Amino acid sequence: MRQGRLDAAIEEYASVVEAFPRDWNTANLLGDLYIRAGRTERAVTQYARIADLLAADGFLSKAAALYKKIVKISPDDENAMLRAADLAAKQGLLADARGMLQTLFQRRLRAGDRAGAVAIARRHGTLDESDVVGRLEAARMLAEVGDATGASENLRVAGDALAAQGRDADALRAWREAVRINPADRQSQERITSTLLRQGDLDAAQTSAQSAAERKAIANALLAAGRLESACSLFEVVLESDPADVETRLQLARVAISREQYRSAADWLRPALGAAEPRVELAMAECDLRSGNVADGATRLSALIARDVHAIDDVAALGVTLADTSVDAGFRAVGCALDVLATRREFERSLGVIEQFHTAAPGYVPAYERQAGVCRDGRYDDLLYDVEQRLADLYLADGRFEAALPIAERLAELRPDVERHRAQIAEALTGLGRRDPAATADAEPRRVSQEAFDLAEFAASLGLPAHLDADPPNSAGHADTLPPLEFAPAIDPASNGESDPEPAPESEPASVAVDGPIETGEGFTPAAPEPADSGVIEIELVGELNALAGPDPVDAVPAGQCEAGTAGADLDAVFLKMRDESGRALAEAEAMRAYDAAATHYNEGRTALAVECLRRAGRDSSLRFRACVMLARISLEQENAGEAIAWFERASEAPAPSAQAAHTLFYDLADTLERAGEPARAHAVFLELQSVDPGYRDVADRLARLRDGIGTGQTGGRSSKGPA
Repeated sequence: MRQGRLDAAIEEYASVVEAFPRDWNTANLLGDLYIRAGRTERAVTQYARIADLLAADGFLSKAAALYKKIVKISPDDENAMLRAADLAAKQGLLADARGMLQTLFQRRLRAGDRAGAVAIARRHGTLDESDVVGRLEAARMLAEVGDATGASENLRVAGDALAAQGRDADALRAWREAVRINPADRQSQERITSTLLRQGDLDAAQTSAQSAAERKAIANALLAAGRLESACSLFEVVLESDPADVETRLQLARVAISREQYRSAADWLRPALGAAEPRVELAMAECDLRSGNVADGATRLSALIARDVHAIDDVAALGVTLADTSVDAGFRAVGCALDVLATRREFERSLGVIEQFHTAAPGYVPAYERQAGVCRDGRYDDLLYDVEQRLADLYLADGRFEAALPIAERLAELRPDVERHRAQIAEALTGLGRRDPAATADAEPRRVSQEAFDLAEFAASLGLPAHLDADPPNSAGHADTLPPLEFAPAIDPASNGESDPEPAPESEPASVAVDGPIETGEGFTPAAPEPADSGVIEIELVGELNALAGPDPVDAVPAGQCEAGTAGADLDAVFLKMRDESGRALAEAEAMRAYDAAATHYNEGRTALAVECLRRAGRDSSLRFRACVMLARISLEQENAGEAIAWFERASEAPAPSAQAAHTLFYDLADTLERAGEPARAHAVFLELQSVDPGYRDVADRLARLRDGIGTGQTGGRSSKGPA
């Protein structure tokens, strides 16, 4: 080289590079010598070899510098330009990469290589998936060469990236440009509509919508916004393009039903009756029931269940829904479900359905009558007792005394210790214009005729045993049975108070005291009978009253050995017990009245009064479950999920009237928790429900969805405050 002999120097350096190919400095020097010698192609080859080796070893910046060197000495080397752009992109130098590709794109475009230009433009768009600017430039380049599909695709991806950054306005511009360039780009069109829908710009979304799916989504949003006319118009447009769209017909029918236009609803549904869609049959039945054609509606529901037994729950749910506006029609629908459940002997499900109806329509007598029948068929004796108590009260409140009387008498026979049943009997008899034998007997003093009678009759009149189990003192050797007692004959009023009874034999006493044990034997002197001043004498009932308070006093303490204050103390205990029972009966009756009043207030729109009455009714344990459930549903209607959750939880602490009612409660609690943003708690409640009833409704699907959400960390929620 010092002598200026380049060819010889190149030859020597080439041998060194061949022997040591990774001697970058010597290899670079050799390339420079090729350039000095005017051998450009050999220099490019040398530089490219070194650049590839450097890139493979991770020296991206050195490799990129060599490719730029190649482009400088050989501007037409497209391979070097592409390699330089790729290496710049890998280093994050997107501006350099885009500049090189744009230069190459223009070269190919000038050369008339349209396909090559398209390939460069597409490569420009994929340098970095998240590079919005690169996508937009690629779209411009592709539009320039007439590739509308590629241009709209890049614009759509750019819009997606902008939307992910929260830049909806910029995203809409990108998508609209994509649709302008390529009107067939349905994906971009759908993104425009969904974004406008999400932003609440329903009018713009309606203008933008092109497909039936978009129009249905907008129509549903219009329904939610209360714009029924606009929603129906849009649904009708959908139905014009697809008359067999059952879902759209159902939506139009639901709107008509909500506006009490039952004939119009039936007209929308009738063409879809042959589609084997149970929801259509349910909606048609609802039209019949709400419009007064109860028999037709019930027939339709029975036929539906006969075809598809899985429709039982839907039919029952329809009946519960109808109870808010037409309780008779609602229970007719519920009865269709109960009839099938009765034939299948599914008593638990039947009781659950009736409990749901009680919640929707408290105090409805036919529902309690049907519940009593289910309890008898299923032998739910404890529940039957509670139901018949309630039924007797409802009959009395309605003035149906003949129906109430046998139920009250049966309850009194089952539980003679409950004062409430005696009160029900008395009220029924009074309503029928008849005297209450028990009340009459209690009002008159207990009297015994002075005529002769034996001990068994006397004991029976007091409710005592007919004989004593143990012999009385000093009775050894005497017969087990006592001789009949004889009372002194009545005094003839005409004798001015004087009588001349025949003297009794010395071996037989004229009378026997009944207050203590009977004694005979030596030293026994019978007590002389006291003169009577009338034809009857009164009998002491202290012992009978004492029997109500505890053990039989005849067996417990021998007569004559009781202290003076014992009888009074026992009577106090009896009266205290009677007062306690009376207080409990009054409290139960008060709770029932409060519960009935709550139903009346609620049905007439006085929600605040209904809530107050339900709070009072919930203090009684027998009504706490129903009252708390009804309070929870009122809270849900008022969009107070936290209070609804608290009432559901309080109801879960009270005894449920049936297993089905408990399952429904837990399902509603879990559903409310999930909608309130507490998926972890909802998952726990659904899991507990699944453990006792694995096939209950859609619990398995709900658990799977909640489990996925919890697994991804989406367990946010808010705490719920209980009711005051």
